[in-house]
Amino acid sequence: MAYGPNYADGWRRAAKYVHKILNGAKPSELTVEQPTKFELVVNLKTAKALGRSVERRALIWPGERRSTGCDRSPALGSGAPA
Repeated sequence: MAYGPNYADGWRRAAKYVHKILNGAKPSELTVEQPTKFELVVNLKTAKALGRSVERRALIWPGERRSTGCDRSPALGSGAPA
């Protein structure tokens, strides 16, 4: 199981920084941003080998997004509202 930042979103944010710099912004004046989108990843094969089960309703396929109903509290996926 792993929980961490959404890397695709990080690359998009990095591209925005590059765009700002190429348009004349001074790198020293740009703010440092923290990740805002996170992912929870569960390896089902490993979970099964350890005798653990994951509820079917908690599973999503790559590219899908799911939230708990509150846009600020994502359950799984990229952290963006569904």
